[in-house]
Amino acid sequence: MNLSKPALMTALLCGTTTLLPPKYFARADDAPAQSNANGNAGAIRLAQAPRAGEDPGDILAPNAQANTQPAGQPKAAQNALLPRPTLQAAWALARTYEFGQSRAPLDVIWDALRLSKSDAERLTLSRNLVTLLEPGTGTEARRFACRMLKAYAPPAAVPFVVTALVPLLRDAQLNTYARYALESIESPTALEALRQVVKDAARQADAVPPSALIGCITTLGLRRDTASVADISAFVPHAEPNVAVAAIVALRQIGDKAATEVLLKASESKNLAVQNAAFDALLRLAEVARRNGRSEEAGRLFQMVYTVNTDSPLRPAALRGVLLSQPDKAIGLLHGSLMSSNVDVRAAAQGALPLLITGPGATPTLRTTLLGWMRDNNSGVQSALLTALAQVEPVANDRAWRDAITSALNSPDEVVRLDALNTLAVWGNATHVPALVRLAASSTGAQKSAAQSTLERLRGAGIETALSTLSETRATPAPERAIALRTLGARRSGVAVPVLLRAARDKDESVRVASLLALGDAARDTDWPALLGLLRIAGDRERPALERSMLALANRSDVAQRPQLAAPIAVALRNTPHKDGAVSVVLLRVLGALGADATLDAVRAALAPTQPADVREGALRTLAEWKSPAVLSDLLGLAKSAEKPAWQLLALRGAIRLIGASKENDQVKVARLQNAMTLAQRSDEKKLVLAEAGKVGSSLALQFVAPYLEQAEVQAEAEAAIVAMMGSGYKRSPEAASEREALSRILQSKNERMRKEAADLLKKFGA
Repeated sequence: MNLSKPALMTALLCGTTTLLPPKYFARADDAPAQSNANGNAGAIRLAQAPRAGEDPGDILAPNAQANTQPAGQPKAAQNALLPRPTLQAAWALARTYEFGQSRAPLDVIWDALRLSKSDAERLTLSRNLVTLLEPGTGTEARRFACRMLKAYAPPAAVPFVVTALVPLLRDAQLNTYARYALESIESPTALEALRQVVKDAARQADAVPPSALIGCITTLGLRRDTASVADISAFVPHAEPNVAVAAIVALRQIGDKAATEVLLKASESKNLAVQNAAFDALLRLAEVARRNGRSEEAGRLFQMVYTVNTDSPLRPAALRGVLLSQPDKAIGLLHGSLMSSNVDVRAAAQGALPLLITGPGATPTLRTTLLGWMRDNNSGVQSALLTALAQVEPVANDRAWRDAITSALNSPDEVVRLDALNTLAVWGNATHVPALVRLAASSTGAQKSAAQSTLERLRGAGIETALSTLSETRATPAPERAIALRTLGARRSGVAVPVLLRAARDKDESVRVASLLALGDAARDTDWPALLGLLRIAGDRERPALERSMLALANRSDVAQRPQLAAPIAVALRNTPHKDGAVSVVLLRVLGALGADATLDAVRAALAPTQPADVREGALRTLAEWKSPAVLSDLLGLAKSAEKPAWQLLALRGAIRLIGASKENDQVKVARLQNAMTLAQRSDEKKLVLAEAGKVGSSLALQFVAPYLEQAEVQAEAEAAIVAMMGSGYKRSPEAASEREALSRILQSKNERMRKEAADLLKKFGA
């Protein structure tokens, strides 16, 4: 049976496979046949999303299965029904391929290329691909062939591949694909063909489509084809901006002397787009020259762009290039730029400074000059240098820069002093610790904070030792000892805790307080016994500092270890005499932070009438802030029976919070909220109950909340609760009348947003 190509395609797409002879279908052992979901070898895939690595411009259509499936059948099932063509059939079918059709023939060809094991196989396949480039083949198939030739053609195929691709360079639809394939082929013939397209376009304006011309110019630039400079240069003054800019970019990529001269001339163009593109190209060429050590050439180009572009955004970039390419010759320019009123110019000079300080441009002459500027009283230049020094890695044993930074700490300008402190965090070492501690102790405001920050960020060996020595030296003034202790804690070093624990028993109260605060950063779980020992002897001034540190340690402790950590604290609470009520209050707060339910008996015992009032209040506050629902019954009871109204309110608020956070079912939660509402005497607590009820998405909650729509003091909260609960996930009642009634009532609300949301919900519920 002989079938035409359209008939073959129609048969494959429509699934009428019984009309086709067996030679058009792959056998189970034909490579690279694939199996479908049912294990049937050879089932083809209709078009799908592009594979990994596919270019968005690939002609392998993502929508190729459109209008090809029998109605009512899943796509996967339809794909499994269509057989996979053999490679021989795929070549025939591919010639008529167009976007929107099944990509099965292309997949077969692609798989053959992808799975080929030798250049000999790929050579044969490449010859077949070339036949797809012939006139009469569909445009999409020809584009596919170009892409496959680029990816898979072996070296031996270059001559006939180039011969087939060259004519397509002038094709308005295929030139991009042909050039894309030729771009990576090392062939004099391919290169000459690209040049010829440019020559022809120069001789006759309409000889080549603009897209083809731009593409060929771009490729010649990427290939750095110096022989094309003269031909490409002819398009720099082209009337079409895209062509002119493409020519300038290509000349920049070629970058030889002749191309540079053309760009220099183009920079004088009256056409602003051409001029800007030329200056940009010259800047890039200059940067390449600088990085390759051609500083004279780079400096000349940078200087030209900088001098001409007085008001251009390119000027700061050119300035940076001048400074880095010829630093010794540009010292005056650097100083003036650092003082410039132009923010962009000043920023460019500032940005170059780090490389001028420690980079390749850091010549001895420049170094001496910059160090001299640090000793001047020009605060703007000093600040710029200090900022740059903070951005570079310090040079080992570079004492000159360190001394200059230290001297800047005495500047009359506060900004310079702050910059010096920030820079010293990078360049400083253990020898700077005493001076920084003195400064932090004697300063106020921003300078005190900056000095403290620098102490905490100092790097290198011996920092902690220097701080420890200062803190434990009796001759050190107490304010400085306090700063040293605070810094030790903030740095969380291994030597900090023993030093801090010793200082916590110092004779000076300010030193004791500083050490206790620092323990909040440095202490570990193993330090709880020591902290409890300090609590027993802490005075009224030290106790708040110690409490703060104990709470900080409790909050960052491992949750799994908290019951074990809380046990000795509960024991300490039970053993604390009544006269030490302040100690009991601290222990109660720490137990609350740890939140171990196993210690609740100790907290409840602190509510006993025999306990001092401050201890009882502390215990109640601890329960009110407890994280687990284990205390809910306690709180509801206290909300009724606590001896003071304020305590009852605390208990009730804690209970409402826990009810809302509980994981109980809707019925239990609503019942508890009703109980809490009976205890609520003030509108504030009633509002809290209603807010929690709004989170329960069921008709039970609606029945509870709806009556409060008639109470003016909580009407707004009731409206908000009903609207909230009837959102997504709401469990309707068998009788929808209650929902409609409540929402209809909200339609009369004074709140416009509530009215709108109620109307939307009525539509949702079909009212």
